[in-house]
Amino acid sequence: MLLAALFGLAPGAFGGLTPFLDVFAHLTGHFIGAAIGGLIALAWPRRAFAILGAAAIATLAIHASQAARGQIPTGDSDGHFASLSGDALKIVSFNTWHGHGDHQRIASFLEREKPDLAILYEFGPPKRPLLAALKQQFPYQVGCAERWYCSVVMLSKRPFTRSGTDSRDIGPSPPLVWAEFSFGGRPLTVIGAHIMGPQVGPRGHVKELDFVARMVRRVPGHVIFAGDLNATRWGRSLARFGQRSGLQHMDRFLPSWPAGWRGWPQLAIDHFYVSRDIKVSDVHLGPEAGSDHLPLVGYFQTRSTGTRLTSRANRSTAFSARP
Repeated sequence: MLLAALFGLAPGAFGGLTPFLDVFAHLTGHFIGAAIGGLIALAWPRRAFAILGAAAIATLAIHASQAARGQIPTGDSDGHFASLSGDALKIVSFNTWHGHGDHQRIASFLEREKPDLAILYEFGPPKRPLLAALKQQFPYQVGCAERWYCSVVMLSKRPFTRSGTDSRDIGPSPPLVWAEFSFGGRPLTVIGAHIMGPQVGPRGHVKELDFVARMVRRVPGHVIFAGDLNATRWGRSLARFGQRSGLQHMDRFLPSWPAGWRGWPQLAIDHFYVSRDIKVSDVHLGPEAGSDHLPLVGYFQTRSTGTRLTSRANRSTAFSARP
């Protein structure tokens, strides 16, 4: 067990050299648990099997407990987030899962949460009738639910000035949706993307994140990026994305996958990133809603108007979904 754990940890430590090694890094937390269990079992060989079993359960339970804690909002206990001032925005980011058969659970979850924006991934052709049902709550909609290969939609209570989609079937981009709003007196572009998993295509995973990073650099004003990135912060790919995009991570560890009967949540692969002029007032996990992911719920606002806003380098005044 110790050798297996070290075999998993070693490639991840050199993940910066090649995306193929970085695949291992996303499971660093679990490899550490296995290494600790292996060391203790070597010290007490007569109890080896019991120790290894306890270490496995403890590793899984620690990650699952972080998910349980992550479902508790960090704002006011009454859920109203009275500390928010000025222009504030509530966003739900949710991989609804292609295998989700009870679409009403998705609608019920959104009706309870009442977000300003909802970005939904794996929202393919069978779920298209749900868009009409949600039209009254979210009159402004953009996405590519009609295409299996894209299957991303953005639903909004607020009108947007521009919007668009992009997907793998027309190039190196990920399934992606974006819309521009007015927020805090400046343009705000919200981007949602479903990134290829590194275990599926290590190079494709990095290329899709690089595509979004280039896209972000061309956006004027504020930026909020949400997505099922299929990567944890243990890996180098998200560190590389933060450096190249100039965006900041939501800075909270929230294991969102798997969910429901599929097992205890273990991997924090759903994320929010924001430009430096956006404050993440709160981010937490939503309740299980029939998907293999837990939803991500975020509250955002502009930072104090008295603070000089930080501009990202190399930003142009024009924006195109295709950099």
